[in-house]
Amino acid sequence: MDNKENLQMSEQLKLVKVEKQRKKALILRAGGIGDTVILTVVAKQLDKKGFDVDYFVGSPSGKVCELFENLPYIKNCKEIKRVNGLDCVEDESKNLVCVEILKAKYDEVFDFKNSVEHNRSGFNGEEGWRGTINSNYQNWIDLSLAWINVDWTKIHNQYKVPEISYKKQEEYTAWFEDCGIKPKEGRTHRVIGVQLTASSLVRTFYRASDLPDMIHKQYPDDVVLVFDRNTWFALTKFGRRQIEFDEDLNPLIQSVVLLKHMDLFICADSGFSHLAAAVDTPCISIYTSVPSWTRAKYYPKQISIDAADLECRPCFTLDGFCPLERKNAHDSLTQRERDIIESAAKNENIYEVAKKYKTVPKAIMDEHQAAQAKLQALSAKMPACVASITAEQIVEKVHEVLQ
Repeated sequence: MDNKENLQMSEQLKLVKVEKQRKKALILRAGGIGDTVILTVVAKQLDKKGFDVDYFVGSPSGKVCELFENLPYIKNCKEIKRVNGLDCVEDESKNLVCVEILKAKYDEVFDFKNSVEHNRSGFNGEEGWRGTINSNYQNWIDLSLAWINVDWTKIHNQYKVPEISYKKQEEYTAWFEDCGIKPKEGRTHRVIGVQLTASSLVRTFYRASDLPDMIHKQYPDDVVLVFDRNTWFALTKFGRRQIEFDEDLNPLIQSVVLLKHMDLFICADSGFSHLAAAVDTPCISIYTSVPSWTRAKYYPKQISIDAADLECRPCFTLDGFCPLERKNAHDSLTQRERDIIESAAKNENIYEVAKKYKTVPKAIMDEHQAAQAKLQALSAKMPACVASITAEQIVEKVHEVLQ
C-alpha cells in the first residue's frame, strides 16, 4: 500500500470520544444547619467519584436548601417536607412525592437522617461504613466521608471545609448595601458578630448574656452585631438599632451575607460556626458539651474555647437539658410525682392509676402535667460545662485575636 492509499484511509478514520455514563447518588439529611452544611464535603467527593449528586435536605432552622442551590457539584437540591409522617419533596410539577419512592431511581443512596440523632457503633459489614453511626469520638466530616466509603485520611484538609453558594446574589448584595453595614473593603471600623444560642441549652452559652455589651464597651468605635431571637441588632457608637430584613429574601442567607462581612464572629457550638467556616470568616467558637476537634478540626480560621475537662464530658446529649441536671431534677420530685410520670411513660391505664391514688382520671392528668412542668423547670439549670467558661475569658480571647 503506497502513501497515497494510506492518506485516503487516514482521512476516513474519525476519533470518537466515548463518554462514561455517570451514576446517580442521593444524599438525604434533615437536621440542623450544621448537619446539612458539612455534607457539602461529601457531595463534592461523590462528584469526583463520578456521581451526579442530588441533595434532599430539610431543617427546622429555615430553607437551608437555598444555601446549596448554586454549588456546581450538586445537580439538584430539594427541600424535604414532612407530610403525614413521611419525608417528601416536590417534583417538576410541584407535586409532593415520598422520598422512599424516589430512592429506587438512584444507584447509591446515602441517608444521613440518623447520623447524629441515633448515635450507635457497629461493625464494617456489607454496608461498609454506612452500617456504622457513631459521632461520639470522631470528627463529623471524617465520619461522614467514611460513611460513603471514602478513605478520609487521603483527603486533603482543604477539601474538608464546607461550602455554600446561593442564587439571587445580586439581590442579596443590593439588600446588604441598604442595611447600613459597610462592606469589609474600605471601612475604618471593625464588625464583630455575636451569636450564642444553639438547639440545646447544654450548647447555648446563655451565661454570657452581657457579652455583647462588654465587647461594645471595650471597642466603642467598632460595630457589634448581635443575633437575638432570629433578629440581628447593631450596637454602634450612635446607639442600638435593628437590622431590617427583606421579606422577599431568605433570612438565613441574609444572615450569611452579614457573616461574610464580619471581621470576627463569636458563636456557640451551632450551625453558624460551620457557616462561618464556609464563608471564610474568622470565628471564636465556644464548645461546652463536646471537644472542639470533633466539629472544627479542619476550620483554619476558627479559634475554639473548650469547657473544663469534666468527668461527664464529652456529653453528646441531644436533649434540651444537661442529663445530670435532668437526673437531679427527677430525683427531687416526690415519689407520687415520679410514679405518675412513669405511669404515663408506660402508657398505663389512667383509670387504674387514678384508682391507686384514690382520685379521678382528670386529677391524674392535671398532676402529670404539673409534674412535667416542674421537671422541666428544675432541669433548666446551668450545667457545669457552661459554668466553666466566663464572659471575661471570651473577651480576653477577642482581644488576643483582634490584636
